[in-house]
Amino acid sequence: MENDLAGFRVDLRLLLELGERLISRDEIAVVELVKNAYDADANSVKIEIESANIEISDDGEGMDKSDILEGWLTIGSSFKKQHLSTKKGRRVLGEKGLGRLAILRLGKKITIFTQKKDQPCFRIIIDWADIRNKLVHSKNYTALADFDLKIVQVTDNIFPENHGTKILIEKLNKPWDKKAIDHLTTFLSRLLEEHDREIIEDEKKFRITYIANENLIPLRPPEILFNPHYYLDISIDSTGKYSGSLSWKIEKDQGSEIIEGRIPHAKKVRGETEIFWESDPENGSGPFSFKLNAWDLDAREIKVSKDSLKLWSGVSLVKDSIRVIQPDSDWLGLDLRRVQNPTTRLSSNQVIGSVFTKSENNPGLIDKTDREGLLDSDSFRLLKKAIFTFFDIVEKKRYKLRRSKTLSKGFVFASLDTQPLKLMTKDLPQERQEEFEEYIDNLDAYRVYVEEWALGRDRMATMGLLGARLIHETRNALVNITDSYPLIRNSLSEIPPNIRDAIERMVRSGESIKRTFNELNPFLKFRQKRALEDIHFKTIVSSLEYLFKPDINRNKILIQNKIDDKIIFRSNRTDSFVIFANLLDNSIYWIEQNEPKNRIIEFRAISTKDNLVIQIADSGPGIESDDQDLIFETGWSRKYEGTGLGLSIVKDIVESYNGKIRVDRDSELHGALFEITLPFKKGSS
Repeated sequence: MENDLAGFRVDLRLLLELGERLISRDEIAVVELVKNAYDADANSVKIEIESANIEISDDGEGMDKSDILEGWLTIGSSFKKQHLSTKKGRRVLGEKGLGRLAILRLGKKITIFTQKKDQPCFRIIIDWADIRNKLVHSKNYTALADFDLKIVQVTDNIFPENHGTKILIEKLNKPWDKKAIDHLTTFLSRLLEEHDREIIEDEKKFRITYIANENLIPLRPPEILFNPHYYLDISIDSTGKYSGSLSWKIEKDQGSEIIEGRIPHAKKVRGETEIFWESDPENGSGPFSFKLNAWDLDAREIKVSKDSLKLWSGVSLVKDSIRVIQPDSDWLGLDLRRVQNPTTRLSSNQVIGSVFTKSENNPGLIDKTDREGLLDSDSFRLLKKAIFTFFDIVEKKRYKLRRSKTLSKGFVFASLDTQPLKLMTKDLPQERQEEFEEYIDNLDAYRVYVEEWALGRDRMATMGLLGARLIHETRNALVNITDSYPLIRNSLSEIPPNIRDAIERMVRSGESIKRTFNELNPFLKFRQKRALEDIHFKTIVSSLEYLFKPDINRNKILIQNKIDDKIIFRSNRTDSFVIFANLLDNSIYWIEQNEPKNRIIEFRAISTKDNLVIQIADSGPGIESDDQDLIFETGWSRKYEGTGLGLSIVKDIVESYNGKIRVDRDSELHGALFEITLPFKKGSS
């Protein structure tokens, strides 16, 4: 028997489905048709929207009959892909050959006029309503090729310059209300981003005219865009080296500074190497420029402009001079990033930015088929990481400038001091004094409760730090158990020599799990009242050395525990663990990032008559003097995507014991030195 040969067939219904569903919004469909005009080397395009129809006309090259048949009517054709640049040098945007289907999204009847210079003008009429009716009543397969489309030559003078394309869309699928018209205004205004680009040659310029219901709508950015509180203008080359400037103008403070640096090729995160910059053309991130405008939402002068800021907010990706429409204005995930650190991070509704790229420099940045956003590739992820580096620069500078507006927990609790009220009550009658004193006592009790609650939440935050280590350690131990158990499951009554090692591994793993949980036990009791007991700090450090052992060993760090066995401090065990765990984790992180020749973390303690002075020093890079007065503030972090909680928690706990903490550069190890001074309480030695 001979095998029948067959190939794929395309039903006409698929074309209708693609047209209606490939593009999600009507505004994006109009933008796609505008991009087609751009690809046709048009100097200008006009969009006219009325209640019954939409008309889009341009003065581009137009099409002859061959272009219509071999290009426009061939779905997914490589007509444009064969010519990646236009005669004017524009980078062709519609390489996939699917943008023309945007017309089907907008209406059911389409009339197209097109003319190439010194060539006849042609008219194409597509009545999708008629086609759909026939398909609905037909149960048979209807080949796409069977769709008869008449191309008629016309003699009317349609185009003043004898070339161009005009598209008339009637029987609109849905009416255009004010909201849709306003959204399209924003899309078209931001399409070219000309307000934020260098002036280009006149012959390459592309002008858009937008008319809605016979009203000319100006396409320009809001005034607020020209008065940002913070403005970053920066460029990055193919090696990851960046340079630019950051300026600011807030209240009475204004200035600017030069920004220079290099994005590292990789960073180590918990032993994993994470790629931050790779110049490989296909999989890496090539050169681009970035401009960011940011505002303080609590500033009085922008109250009247918040609606405009909200409409324009977010970061645009401008590829080959044309904005890439994103399905989500917060495609960078700025709001989720801010949740992790609300004190420092910028949200999407307070920034307007632009990323400028070119296809030849970033071939790994590929448009999605639906024309909304880019494919989630390695190149796209690296681009976003680089952008976050620049956000971090702006956010740190903004935090320093706004420090006076930031409330710390210490400030909040100090503001709840009831001593002034107690002094005022002395002048009241005895009966009123008792009422006020009772009220004041309740306030004091509530403040103590709030302080306890806040410190409990701090301990919970540190649990996240140690929870990752718990999971890592127990996973390794459990793997040994699960791997060994099948060997002995059916041999419990006998213990052959060949499985003794497996049993021993199981026993050791069980002991490892038990010890890990024992060491973490103080952290698991963060809900309990802060009971005080005599704490041997040397044993606290020893326990943490065991918990952090994987990171310590991997980075070949030497822990020097020089705290005397006899030094005892009366405190809460959980508080002691939290202090040392955060400082130890901090030292390990910076040693891991900088890989010094000598890798040492040293714990010291000096006791005097009234105080205990504890020092934690390391051989890492140390802390810059400009940052030393910032590192204890909630939200401030020098780490990539750090939360800014660790050192703030340490400071809060130290101060709850009437202690002090300071940072300096260690004279012996030449890295960071954290020095904690704690006053002895009764029972301490």
